[in-house]
Amino acid sequence: MPEATKESIDRLREVTQADSATEVIRRALAVYDFLWSCKKSGETPMVRSQDGKERELLLL
Repeated sequence: MPEATKESIDRLREVTQADSATEVIRRALAVYDFLWSCKKSGETPMVRSQDGKERELLLL
């Protein structure tokens, strides 16, 4: 695993107070699965900023 990926996982573990790197990855996969399911069913995942502006969440 690239070092930058490990650092991202460690940072997310700290800020989300996850018990382990595995927990971070499990949560990330659950979010990705949910968003992909939304897109597959024709929905458009969106994010809204604090000032109310919306934009489409692009999935890779």
